This record gives sequence, structure tokens and C-alpha cells, in this order.
Amino acid sequence: MLSPYRSILVLPGALAFSAAGLLARLEIAMVGLGSVLLVQRLTGSYALGGAVSATFGVSCSVVAPFVARQVDTHGQARMLRLAAPVHAAMLLALVLAAVLSAPPVLLFVFSALAGASQLSVGSLVRARWAALLSGTERMQTAFALESVLDEVVFIVGPIVVVLLATLVHPAVGLLVAAASAVAGGFLLAAQARTQPPAARDHPHLRRHAAGGSVLRMRGVLVLVTAFLACGVLFGGAEVTVAAFTRAEHVPAAAGAVLSLWAIGSMTSGLVYGAIRWRSRVDRRFVAVLVLLGLGTVPMLLVPTVPLLAVVFLVAGAFIAPVMASGTTLVEALVPPARLTEGLAWTGTALNITYALSAAVTGAIIDGFGARTGFAVPVAAGLLAAVAGVVGLRRLRPEGGERGGLGRSASGPDTARPGLP
Repeated sequence: MLSPYRSILVLPGALAFSAAGLLARLEIAMVGLGSVLLVQRLTGSYALGGAVSATFGVSCSVVAPFVARQVDTHGQARMLRLAAPVHAAMLLALVLAAVLSAPPVLLFVFSALAGASQLSVGSLVRARWAALLSGTERMQTAFALESVLDEVVFIVGPIVVVLLATLVHPAVGLLVAAASAVAGGFLLAAQARTQPPAARDHPHLRRHAAGGSVLRMRGVLVLVTAFLACGVLFGGAEVTVAAFTRAEHVPAAAGAVLSLWAIGSMTSGLVYGAIRWRSRVDRRFVAVLVLLGLGTVPMLLVPTVPLLAVVFLVAGAFIAPVMASGTTLVEALVPPARLTEGLAWTGTALNITYALSAAVTGAIIDGFGARTGFAVPVAAGLLAAVAGVVGLRRLRPEGGERGGLGRSASGPDTARPGLP
């Protein structure tokens, strides 16, 4: 099963840029929780810590597609060298503002600036894979690998930041996050050979880089709608698990349930990427989206925590395939000169509803009980499935490629100058 992954990681520069991207995006799973822990420790307020963390998440989500468009235009290396130190400096400023008991408004300002200067590293790495593998069936393997690594980030990151906050000081978690962002960002920027060509340097790419938002392109809005619903599903499920396990008098079990969710996703992601699919990527995306939606329905029915853990393990098995097929579909629908922007829009859709759904779900739980909270992820999962089914015709790539490929490798508009 691992041979398809070995076949792509031995490509020149592939292991290096994937590893650098993993290091750079480790902070994604550290900053939000780290901000809450730091602010709460120094002010005693979870509400303020949560608000500062939400500010970071919303700022990052809103700005990401527009920054990604600049990456497509000017190149990854230039934007990484500019954004990584600014991002780290804003995180350091946030830490100092909290430690020095600065007015709360400064916490929000620095958190917003840190979010706005954070590049969507996952999009950058996937764009590099697309530059190397576009038009081949190995690209789905690469995107599945990155979906699995995303799960690794969200397992390791919170553990690291909690340990540092508990054993050392909450500020150290954010400092480590800043260090990983800078180190990973500069390591990725240094690998010029594998970065996609900047649109400004190639006339045929520059032609596609002009124009309005990629949201106007065929199928992209359907994808974004599905990812918006998935963000609600993920955020709502996590909050409700915490509330449900507490109501069952086993609050520590929340971590185990969510870990099984991630394990299910990682395992299925590895299997998905190893299979040589013959179905079209648009049909495959909608199929796993429907399975994910249906997989959430039992959340409403489980009476005990052990059964809930089983349900989450099974439902998690559809997460990585949704992410992998969805990002592969972005590559098939969006011109190469706008690929990073297209990928950033799916990330923005996930992140912004993930952050906002936690608040909505919390209010529902407060008013109607812990079990009722599961109505949010179930409704979101079914909505994502409906969006995919209704929009299936819009999702079909032009030419109807088979075998899970993205765009064709031939033709002047899809060539990757200077890359194999």
C-alpha cells in the first residue's frame, strides 16, 4: 500500500518540500489553542482567550484567498520570505501584549495581523505537487498524502502546545509555533526548483491570472459550498463531543473519541491515495461526500460514549477522501495560474465555518442539551451531500477526464514551464 507514496516522494525535491510544508503548517493547530491558553492564564478569562483565537482564525480565513492570488502572481518564494517573518513578528507581539497586560484591544489587533499574514501553506505544497504531477494518476496520491499530513498536524499540534503550556509556560507554545512557521517557510522558499512558475514571468500564465475571482469559474462555488458545510460539521462535532462526554461524566474521553476520528481519516486517506481509481474525480468526490453525510446520522442516536467512539471512527473514514478528492477537483477546474487561490478558497470555506460553528453549537447545547448539539454536524453533513449531488454537473472537469486525473498534461495553457 505504501509503494505509491514512495514513488512520489522519491521525485527530485518532493520529500524536501513536503517535509518543509509539514513543519511550516504545524503552527496551524497550535496558534488557536495556544492563544486561548495564554490569554486565559494571564487574564483568567476563557471568553477573552476564545475571542482572540477566533479573531486569528477569521482574519486568516478572510484574507487567505487574496494573499494566495499574490502567490500565484509573484511566486511562492517571494511571498514566503515576506510573509513568514511578518507573521512570526505578529505572534511575538501578541505574546508580549499578553505578558505585559496590554489593553485587550492590542490582543485583537496583533491576533488579526498574525492571521492576515499567515500563508496557506497547505495550498502552496499542493500547488507544488500539481506542478510536478498534473495530468498523472499519481497526483491523487500526493493530495491524499497531504490530507493525511493535515491530520497529523491536528493531532500533534494541540498535544505540543498543551504540554508546553502545562510544563513550561503558555507563551512558549506560541513562540514554538512562530519558530516552526519561520523555519518551515524559509525552507520551503529555498526550494526554488519545485515551486510553480509565477504568472508574471510567463505570458500564457499571466493571461489566466487576470480576471475576477475564481469563485466565478465552473464548479468552484459548488466546491466551496460543500467545504463550508464540512467546516460546520467538523467544528460542531468537536464541541458536541466535549459536551456529550462531560454530560456522561467522562470528560477525558473526548480526546479519545476525536483521536479515533482522526485515525479513521488518516487510515482511509492512505488507502484512498494508494488505489488507482478509474472513476471520474467529480463523481468520486460527490460519492464520498454523500457517505460522509450519511456517516454522521448515527451521532444523533448513540446512547453511550463507547458507541459514539465507534461512530466517529467510521465517520472519520470519509474525511480524508473528501479532502483529497476535493483538492484534486480544484486542480481540474482552476487554471494553473490561479491554482493556489483556488485551493485557498476551499481552506477558507472550511476554516471560517469551523470557527463560527463552535459558537453556534455551544449556544444550542446550552439551550437544549448536549445530545441536541449533534444536530449541527448531522445537518451540515447532509447539506454538504446535497450540495454535491445538486452541483455534480457543474463539477465535471472540461473534457471529462477519467482515472482521477486533474487537467490534461498537454496543451499550451496547461504546460508547466521549467518543470517536469
